[in-house]
Amino acid sequence: MLCTPTHFVIPMTLLEEIENYWDMRSNGFSSAVMEEMTDRGEKIALGLMDDLGISSGSRVLDLGCGPGLFSILLAKKGAIVTGVDYSAAMVNTARNNAAEEGVSCEFIKMDAQDLAFGDCEFDAVVSRSVIWALERPRECYREVLRVLKPGCKAEIIDGNYYLHLFNEDYRWEPPAGYRPAGKDYHSRHNPDNVDFRIIEELAKSLPLSREERPAWDVGTPAKLGCRDIHLMFPEHAGYLDRSKAIPSFKIIFRKEQ
Repeated sequence: MLCTPTHFVIPMTLLEEIENYWDMRSNGFSSAVMEEMTDRGEKIALGLMDDLGISSGSRVLDLGCGPGLFSILLAKKGAIVTGVDYSAAMVNTARNNAAEEGVSCEFIKMDAQDLAFGDCEFDAVVSRSVIWALERPRECYREVLRVLKPGCKAEIIDGNYYLHLFNEDYRWEPPAGYRPAGKDYHSRHNPDNVDFRIIEELAKSLPLSREERPAWDVGTPAKLGCRDIHLMFPEHAGYLDRSKAIPSFKIIFRKEQ
């Protein structure tokens, strides 16, 4: 009796699913952040330099670099930047963007939760909209502190994006006068027609989607030994009812000497 071969499909891990989503989003996301560079790149760069206390020649890690916005802006100010991202497509896009901007940065495909760097290698670490998308965010904070030089700072910019999926009290209501991005914005910055509902489904399995932030983010480096921790909110957050979830925030902390 002849047996028909059976083909097994090995399901992707959550990390691989997230990587696949950001691979698909790389073109559109790059379009959006490069537009941001044109609109307010100088302000972003100066803000990062001031927040982190760095100058030309400082060695900086851009954690979850995406299309390379922070890496490029800091490199233009003379920083020596290494950008890492788990999405290979994002890494390639960042390399292309840096080349077009005429700056030199190193971009590497790497897991933010398991960095392949030695201890105390960087004068600063910066990260935007990465921590929320991790399976082991506490390990990421631990890794950030490990690769930082003593006395140096990290800046984490993130958001309380998906708590509304689990708690109706945290449903965001737009303030008076709020105007959402129109169809033109989405058509320009989603040329590959990626379904954004994919990441919302993945977010249901991510631990920080259930956490009340930024309280979690302040407490985590504190538990890891940091005492110099500062929490800030973007200018547009002034209208927020603090009994509701914070859409976005930044936390700056210094590694102890």
